[in-house]
Amino acid sequence: MKRIKILLLGITGDLARIKVLPALSEFATLHQKDFEVHLIGYSRSKADEKEVENILNQNIKHDKHKIKTIEYIQDSYNNIDRFNQIIDGTSKQDKLIIYLAVPPVVFIPFLKSACPLDPSNLHIVIEKPFGRSIEELARSLTLLLRAL
Repeated sequence: MKRIKILLLGITGDLARIKVLPALSEFATLHQKDFEVHLIGYSRSKADEKEVENILNQNIKHDKHKIKTIEYIQDSYNNIDRFNQIIDGTSKQDKLIIYLAVPPVVFIPFLKSACPLDPSNLHIVIEKPFGRSIEELARSLTLLLRAL
């Protein structure tokens, strides 16, 4: 069975609560025979573990969500050593998805430090838009990628 580790930066935010957590719960439940999903929730503020469990279970028609493990980390977003510990704890067989449900001011420094990782096992999802138009978005993304 394939293992997927999802590092969700911003687990206590509105985006995670309203969109991301329900989607992860649904994915883990629908694909439980194919994937073992492990969630690492990371935020600056303390996560309400009971609320997260309730969100994960709210749309499940069965008894409980099928996320295998949930770990909560409360720390600064610029603690690169903490991110390296998470990444080092990921085996070569695991897929690591880093879901950035945080503002660009947070994810740009993170991406600069995380990009030396092996891209075959790493997927990065940037949720927050940056820029007010498609042209501004394209320019900003291009500058970000060049800086990495």
